[in-house]
Amino acid sequence: METTAAKKLPPGFRFRPTDEELVVHYLRRRALGSPLPPAVDIPDVRLLAHDPSDLLPPGES
Repeated sequence: METTAAKKLPPGFRFRPTDEELVVHYLRRRALGSPLPPAVDIPDVRLLAHDPSDLLPPGES
């Protein structure tokens, strides 16, 4: 299931933010209840509902 934002990205694009980018631009905003920019669509994942091997991207083990 592709999002509108993902359809605009070039083929092969991977989202690999640094730890600082995650904390400053995403996690802090989430903790404060601030909305993310409309182009950002990062779904919540219930980690305990999945087998750990299911959470890795294809081809990475």
